[in-house]
Amino acid sequence: MERIVPQGGLKADDYHVPECTAVGIPQYLAHRDRDIYGADAQDFRPERWLEADNTSLKMMDQNFLTVTHLTFQQFAKGCRGCVGRELAMIEMRTFLLKVLERFDISWAYKDLRLRTANYWMMEYFDFFVQFKEPKH
Repeated sequence: MERIVPQGGLKADDYHVPECTAVGIPQYLAHRDRDIYGADAQDFRPERWLEADNTSLKMMDQNFLTVTHLTFQQFAKGCRGCVGRELAMIEMRTFLLKVLERFDISWAYKDLRLRTANYWMMEYFDFFVQFKEPKH
């Protein structure tokens, strides 16, 4: 969420931000920190969690999952934070687990490159996957 700089302005590092300026964190970039996720932070590579050493894994998990790290803002924080965050996280994990257990998932089109646009939230285009029930 954007915030408005209060009267008198704000000094951030060596930058002066004038009062009444809207400032915010682009979530798309916050979760693509190369210092945390590596040079390929831009790429969808979930196996990075499996390949990481203990130190890297701790940093990635802390950045992605914990309430205390400043970059995970999907549910906001403090007095404006979502009171249903924990329930929503449990529901999302349970749903994802059930989908992954039940279906074989693959890209619908092998040659298609994912296109994105970043406004306040990420928007994905041509993101097609297919779900097949496994043969038993």
